[in-house]
Formats: sequence, C-alpha cells, structure tokens
Amino acid sequence: MGDHHPEDQIGGYLLQWKKLCLEQVDALSRNELDIIEPIHRQSVSIQIRLDKCISKTGTKALRPRDMEVMKEILCLEQKLESELQTGSQLILEKIGQLRKNRSSIAGYKQPRTSARLLNKST
Repeated sequence: MGDHHPEDQIGGYLLQWKKLCLEQVDALSRNELDIIEPIHRQSVSIQIRLDKCISKTGTKALRPRDMEVMKEILCLEQKLESELQTGSQLILEKIGQLRKNRSSIAGYKQPRTSARLLNKST
C-alpha cells in the first residue's frame, strides 16, 4: 500500500500527532513555554486532517496499531494537561504572594512632608 491509502494516512497522522505531543511534554518539562504554542498549532492542523480522513473512511480504516497509538496520545495529552494545570496553579500562587508583598510594602510607606512645611518663611 502506498501513502495515498487512508489506512496509511491515518497511521501517519497519528504518529505525527504523537510526536508533537511528546515535544510539548518535553518543552513543558524544560520550561520552554514559548515553543508550546507553535507545536500546539501544528497538532491542531494534524488533528483536522486526521478528522477529515476518518470522516471519509469511517472507523473501519482504523487498524489495531492505530488504536494503540491513540491510547498513547490520550495518555500524553492527559499528562500535558496535568502539567499545565500544575504550572498554572503555581503561577496563581506566585501572583497571590506578589500581591500580598506589594500590599505589605505599600503599608510601610511614610507620608511625605509637604513642601509648605519645609519652607523656612512659614
């Protein structure tokens, strides 16, 4: 079978999607958040092509290996979602801490003496 067969296209799209998921998880573990978004865009593009391909052929074109890859992708996506939730929770906690610190610093500010009181002629 050549690349033009739906079975091969579906398998190829799934492998590309899995590769991108692995890249996203790896980038997140290295805190390289700036490359996650472009990878996500590529992933969405592949998912759209995969959806069109499956819509044409139906699920009968899915092979057992394709189902295994889909399960692996699901696990990777769940791991990625979990890591993103953990990261966003840490960011929220840090923002709350910074707000609290800013409020504390604002409480220590001393009122400035007005220029009128510093004038020797008064």
